[in-house]
Amino acid sequence: MSQKDLNLDVKDMDEAQSEVLGNKQRTLVGVTGKVVSFLAILMSLFHLYTAFFGVFESIAQRSIHLAFALVLVFALYRPTKNQEGKRIPWYDIVAILLVLGSFQYFALNAIDISARLTYVTPLSTLEIVIGVIASILLIEATRRVVGRAFTIIVLAFLGYGFFGQYLPGGLEHRGFDLMWILDHLFYSTMGVFSTPLGVSATFIFLFILFGKFLEVSGAGNFFINLSVGLMGKYRGGPAKTAVAGSAILGTISGSAVANTATTGPFTIPLMKRTGYKGTFAAAVEAVSSAGGQIIPPIMGAAAFIIASYLGVPYIEVAIAAIIPAILYYVCVYFQVDLRAKKRRPRWYAKRNDSKG
Repeated sequence: MSQKDLNLDVKDMDEAQSEVLGNKQRTLVGVTGKVVSFLAILMSLFHLYTAFFGVFESIAQRSIHLAFALVLVFALYRPTKNQEGKRIPWYDIVAILLVLGSFQYFALNAIDISARLTYVTPLSTLEIVIGVIASILLIEATRRVVGRAFTIIVLAFLGYGFFGQYLPGGLEHRGFDLMWILDHLFYSTMGVFSTPLGVSATFIFLFILFGKFLEVSGAGNFFINLSVGLMGKYRGGPAKTAVAGSAILGTISGSAVANTATTGPFTIPLMKRTGYKGTFAAAVEAVSSAGGQIIPPIMGAAAFIIASYLGVPYIEVAIAAIIPAILYYVCVYFQVDLRAKKRRPRWYAKRNDSKG
């Protein structure tokens, strides 16, 4: 099975990739694109430096990591899909400057922030303003990247912090003011700068960077071709290619989104051209790619957080995930096989009538 055999062209794959990624990102060109690329390289160099020579103080390390990420979000992600995507508008430039200003304060004053008595030492007016600005920037960046649903959840919990004292029964609490909430979120290591961000700033980014190096070097295409060679000749070959490709690629990406963006532009058009409905093709790809988070050796962010909270080496978590990951993909494989046997879409070659 190959792209040529099924008349898959670049347009098919570009359209599929656009659907997968949601068409949210800008395509920056010229000087602006080079500057953003330089910032991304600088972020990578920062994490490589701290990996070799030791991390900074926890709040400093985490705030610099988050500042890099937010700058790239406001540079690359449009506020809406209808916005022009060739340049960065003035309001996103303002957002980038606010990110640099606010998170620079956290990085430069990290030692003083760590030494203060949380909930006891009052925040200055400047610290309150910086906390409010950082909160708005984080919520907007979350909306652009993750979507409205998660943003609504964040706002609901913030609203609960402010107005929970008016709720009935067991949901009621004593009430928290703006200073207390900002103190918890940004001037301690129990809010934004807590363990999950720390794991992201020290471990997860490096694993993602390693996986991206493998993809750029051609390992991603190799894994796709390998999965085609393994599964293409069997019943339901295109769908099983998606399952095998996502499982193999998941070993180096640890990300459902990266899996979908890499294998989806190939496997989704492949399945549609061989008779599968678009909804089923997308479902197979989504479910297969989601398993990339639980398949070792490079797993999703949750695995690193589990290791950090439990105080065990990451390798123990990875070993424990081997059997569940195998069972997950075995179940997906047989579901695809049963669907292929029941529906029998048109195959691209006679040998696909053989039993899988």
